Amino acid sequence: INFMEIFPAKNKLSNFFLIKVGLMTNLSTLDKLQQQLCELKLEERRVRSDIKNLVRKNSTIDFFQAKQLNSLRTGVKSRIKSVEAKIMPNIIA
Repeated sequence: INFMEIFPAKNKLSNFFLIKVGLMTNLSTLDKLQQQLCELKLEERRVRSDIKNLVRKNSTIDFFQAKQLNSLRTGVKSRIKSVEAKIMPNIIA
Protein backbone atom coordinates (compact mmCIF):
# COMPACT_ATOMS: atom_id res chain seq x y z
CA ILE A 1 0.00 0.00 0.00
CA ASN A 2 1.35 3.39 -0.93
CA PHE A 3 0.34 5.66 1.94
CA MET A 4 1.51 8.75 0.05
CA GLU A 5 -1.37 8.18 -2.39
CA ILE A 6 -3.83 7.69 0.43
CA PHE A 7 -2.61 10.67 2.51
CA PRO A 8 -1.33 13.30 0.07
CA ALA A 9 0.37 15.95 2.20
CA LYS A 10 3.05 18.54 1.69
CA ASN A 11 5.46 17.16 4.25
CA LYS A 12 6.22 13.54 4.90
CA LEU A 13 6.38 13.95 8.68
CA SER A 14 2.67 14.76 8.96
CA ASN A 15 1.85 11.68 6.85
CA PHE A 16 3.95 9.49 9.13
CA PHE A 17 2.24 10.94 12.18
CA LEU A 18 -1.26 10.35 10.75
CA ILE A 19 -0.45 6.76 9.83
CA LYS A 20 1.18 6.01 13.19
CA VAL A 21 -1.72 7.49 15.19
CA GLY A 22 -4.23 5.54 13.08
CA LEU A 23 -2.38 2.27 13.58
CA MET A 24 -1.95 2.85 17.32
CA THR A 25 -5.67 3.54 17.72
CA ASN A 26 -6.49 0.38 15.80
CA LEU A 27 -4.04 -1.67 17.88
CA SER A 28 -5.38 -0.40 21.18
CA THR A 29 -8.90 -1.39 20.09
CA LEU A 30 -7.63 -4.79 18.98
CA ASP A 31 -5.79 -5.24 22.28
CA LYS A 32 -8.98 -4.46 24.21
CA LEU A 33 -10.95 -6.94 22.13
CA GLN A 34 -8.32 -9.64 22.63
CA GLN A 35 -8.32 -9.06 26.38
CA GLN A 36 -12.11 -9.23 26.43
CA LEU A 37 -11.96 -12.48 24.44
CA CYS A 38 -9.51 -14.01 26.93
CA GLU A 39 -11.74 -13.03 29.85
CA LEU A 40 -14.79 -14.50 28.15
CA LYS A 41 -12.98 -17.76 27.40
CA LEU A 42 -11.95 -18.01 31.06
CA GLU A 43 -15.58 -17.43 32.06
CA GLU A 44 -16.71 -20.11 29.61
CA ARG A 45 -14.15 -22.52 31.08
CA ARG A 46 -15.40 -21.79 34.62
CA VAL A 47 -19.03 -22.38 33.63
CA ARG A 48 -18.16 -25.64 31.87
CA SER A 49 -16.19 -26.75 34.92
CA ASP A 50 -19.13 -25.98 37.20
CA ILE A 51 -21.47 -28.02 35.00
CA LYS A 52 -18.97 -30.88 34.73
CA ASN A 53 -18.53 -30.99 38.51
CA LEU A 54 -22.29 -31.12 39.05
CA VAL A 55 -22.58 -34.01 36.59
CA ARG A 56 -19.60 -35.83 38.08
CA LYS A 57 -21.06 -35.64 41.60
CA ASN A 58 -24.48 -36.74 40.34
CA SER A 59 -25.85 -33.66 42.05
CA THR A 60 -29.55 -32.98 41.88
CA ILE A 61 -30.27 -29.39 40.94
CA ASP A 62 -33.58 -27.64 40.57
CA PHE A 63 -34.96 -26.45 37.26
CA PHE A 64 -34.17 -22.79 38.00
CA GLN A 65 -30.48 -23.53 38.65
CA ALA A 66 -30.22 -25.69 35.52
CA LYS A 67 -31.87 -22.97 33.44
CA GLN A 68 -29.54 -20.36 34.95
CA LEU A 69 -26.42 -22.41 34.16
CA ASN A 70 -27.61 -23.08 30.63
CA SER A 71 -28.38 -19.43 29.92
CA LEU A 72 -25.00 -18.44 31.36
CA ARG A 73 -23.27 -20.97 29.09
CA THR A 74 -25.12 -19.88 25.96
CA GLY A 75 -24.70 -16.19 26.82
CA VAL A 76 -20.94 -16.54 27.16
CA LYS A 77 -20.79 -18.47 23.87
CA SER A 78 -22.70 -15.76 22.01
CA ARG A 79 -20.53 -12.99 23.47
CA ILE A 80 -17.39 -14.92 22.44
CA LYS A 81 -18.74 -15.19 18.89
CA SER A 82 -19.50 -11.47 18.72
CA VAL A 83 -16.03 -10.49 20.00
CA GLU A 84 -14.37 -12.93 17.59
CA ALA A 85 -16.39 -11.38 14.76
CA LYS A 86 -15.08 -7.94 15.73
CA ILE A 87 -11.49 -9.21 15.84
CA MET A 88 -11.50 -11.05 12.51
CA PRO A 89 -11.82 -7.99 10.20
CA ASN A 90 -8.84 -6.40 11.97
CA ILE A 91 -6.70 -9.49 11.37
CA ILE A 92 -7.67 -9.79 7.72
CA ALA A 93 -7.08 -6.08 7.00
